[in-house]
Amino acid sequence: MRITKRGVKIGIGLAIVCFLGLTLSGIGGAEPKFAGVNLVLAWYPSPEMDAIRKLAPEFEKEYGASVTLMEVPHQNMYEKLMMESVSGAGIIDLYAMAAWWVEVFGKAGYIESLEPYITKYGDPDLDDIIPEVLDYYRVDGEIYALPLYPDVILQAYNKAMLDEAGVGVPATWADFRVASKKLQKDTDGDGVIDRWGAVLNFFKDESVTQNFLTFLYMVKGDFIRGQYGGDLPPMKDDPTKYLHPVLNNPQGVEALTLMVDMYREKTFAPSSINYSFFEAAEAFMTKKAAMYPTFADQAPMIVGPDSLIAADARFVPLPTYKGVRRCAGGGWGLGLSASSKNKEATYAFIKFFYGNIENAKKLARYGATPTRTSVLTDPELTKQFRHFSAMYTMLPVAKPLPKFPEFPEMNILTAGYLQEALLGTLTPKEALDQVAERCEQIMKRAGYYQ
Repeated sequence: MRITKRGVKIGIGLAIVCFLGLTLSGIGGAEPKFAGVNLVLAWYPSPEMDAIRKLAPEFEKEYGASVTLMEVPHQNMYEKLMMESVSGAGIIDLYAMAAWWVEVFGKAGYIESLEPYITKYGDPDLDDIIPEVLDYYRVDGEIYALPLYPDVILQAYNKAMLDEAGVGVPATWADFRVASKKLQKDTDGDGVIDRWGAVLNFFKDESVTQNFLTFLYMVKGDFIRGQYGGDLPPMKDDPTKYLHPVLNNPQGVEALTLMVDMYREKTFAPSSINYSFFEAAEAFMTKKAAMYPTFADQAPMIVGPDSLIAADARFVPLPTYKGVRRCAGGGWGLGLSASSKNKEATYAFIKFFYGNIENAKKLARYGATPTRTSVLTDPELTKQFRHFSAMYTMLPVAKPLPKFPEFPEMNILTAGYLQEALLGTLTPKEALDQVAERCEQIMKRAGYYQ
């Protein structure tokens, strides 16, 4: 709430306003001005960053602070923020970080809990954020970041292609496999299939691991037993916080066998083995495939001006497997650097952009991917953005990626063995046995087994 002169008598009004401006910043939820302050947000180029750029003038007008958007390549974000944190330079005020980083940075003291600021300046409409998504950004029960945008997987499809083939939108993975076969086509008559039923990113990086985790979560499996948000609880007699990697248990083998079978039978285009996230999206947008299980933040690109299928693209929740609909979840949150020299101004930025329903709607109109119920269910916005309804269904059933510092290393390690299973050089069980053994070595090296 801002203090105005309304109701203040002439003659004493200015004195009262000045007095309140000096005193109420700590007692009544009033938000001070920050003239002359420049806030630096480090993030990679994205539709969300463009949306922030468009809304920034309103923040600058409201608070008097200027905003600098420091562009960092996606692959360098973790290293950049870690170097900034360790140095304590205080150059970057706002940390944009993947959901699983929050636990690492929070426990190390590199970002601050937002709880004291929430208490001081009021509730930033927390009840409107999808609860399961907000939980990604808690450390020991306290909120350390507000969601920038969520990673949640939807099923994108080309309506024109499905209509042409007389295929309905598949509701289960079994239906998906049948539909994909019917959608394969030799479009130029040379005897070679050049339009596939579906495409998925199976490249040997985080792409293939994250897609495997979606299948794993559908069979109620875990990467690590006892992980936050997991289905397998900790064992009482285990002395460590995290127990053993369990990818090679029956759920893991079932999940990888399903993924391998779908790839080997060409439910997904053979070229999927070489596709990263953006390459898979490009294949879908250029009519090389009729269906694509995709992250929601790719939806604006899929219906954007560079897409050949913008008019025909549609989005629905993922198919179910044995009655279960789930996916790997994550996304990015915005936290307050513990080294910031302008902490209250930094929190004002976080609250203005991501703790305000009306501003969240503005960001959505500018192309950001929302995490708020009021945005995802807004009648006007759901008409404009076709993927919002599917997101609203998928976000509560998304399960977060493992939240511990060694996961990035395990992620890449796992990807190599998953690819070997896809290519047939290892069976699913052999691949996951290797993953479990190597991941346990990483955990022992990190000191979990003491």
